Amino acid sequence: MRATEKFRVQHGEIMEVVTEIRTHLVRDKITADATEVSRLLARFMGKLNVHLAMEDKNLYPKLLSHDDAHVQSMTQKFITEMGGIAEAVGDYKARWSTARVMQAEPDEFIAQTRRLFSALEKRVKSENTILYKALDDLEAKGGARRPARA
Repeated sequence: MRATEKFRVQHGEIMEVVTEIRTHLVRDKITADATEVSRLLARFMGKLNVHLAMEDKNLYPKLLSHDDAHVQSMTQKFITEMGGIAEAVGDYKARWSTARVMQAEPDEFIAQTRRLFSALEKRVKSENTILYKALDDLEAKGGARRPARA
């Protein structure tokens, strides 16, 4: 199994929930009852938080300690970019914390949800095609676990 497999699976699971939420991003549905979209968002946030914690604890430290400077630099770039997305997710979560709030401002809720999901989709695509591919390539060459020399 590739070192990135569990991260890729998590991406798939996160994006499945995103797809399901998108079917609920209809003004009339939200105005009538936002309970289901609120439940789905809680599921989405749970999956996203687990994924981010695993990356922070297991993936990024391994890549930052690699002896290849390109790997270290690329990883640092991804970490820096993630800070902005994580902040946006936190702000979003604080703003849209209940079904009642979503129902009160359905148009703004829908717009912000779509923007957040668009940013996350770009991030997932970038991680899958650049960061995870680089780790997979290193692993194939026998260097994925090579820490920096002291």
